[in-house]
Amino acid sequence: GGVRSLMVRVFKTGRAQAMARMQDGDFTRSMREAQMAVLQGDGSKMQELRKSELKAVADECKEDLEAIWEAYGADKDGNLSDTDTEKMCEVAISAYNKALESTLAAGLKEEIAESLSAIEEGLLVDCPKIPKENLPELKKEAENMVETQIPAASQAATEPLCTKQTYDKFKQLMDENKDGKVSKDEFLAQFYGAMNGIYPVMQIQELVGEAMSSELEKLIARFTIEEEKKGEGNGKEGADESSKRG
Repeated sequence: GGVRSLMVRVFKTGRAQAMARMQDGDFTRSMREAQMAVLQGDGSKMQELRKSELKAVADECKEDLEAIWEAYGADKDGNLSDTDTEKMCEVAISAYNKALESTLAAGLKEEIAESLSAIEEGLLVDCPKIPKENLPELKKEAENMVETQIPAASQAATEPLCTKQTYDKFKQLMDENKDGKVSKDEFLAQFYGAMNGIYPVMQIQELVGEAMSSELEKLIARFTIEEEKKGEGNGKEGADESSKRG
């Protein structure tokens, strides 16, 4: 639990730094120049940018990273063992899920608000018939659903990552000098970058979003069932009356 919390803080720091860089005009200019250089066959500028990004995270999170390293220890040669690398990677995937939860929740709640607004204004095709007075309750339940179900959805989305292939890639990405080992210095410098290399953020966000959308549809259906039943009942009664008259 303690180590996972430290990792969550590292990932949140890294993502916050990335967001801040995107607002920095000097950085965006440097990124454009580096991308142009890559197209011309020169990847050195991009490598330097990536190194500076990782160094910024490592510097700000030095104490947390030191504590994470100590928690897993090192073998007699002072390197991270393969067994501990696998354990670390499993916990780190879970920690990255946790670090993303607040971002995912905020985005999904915004989508829910937009969907309910469209329902209220009758802007959707085949718009569900939900009494306006029930919309606040629906919104409350939908937001509660997001808070309670995102962790399970994230775990389900990342379960396929927990494989030996992923663990090997995690180790390779931290092994900066490619000697087949991960030293403490390599771990401190490369841990955050290695996690970004194995954790497909956009794909996980998409999978979690799809799972939540499915659950939201079920919730909306539950709120519309009574209204639809009434409509079906009225239609049947009307048909019966017509047959009697005929």
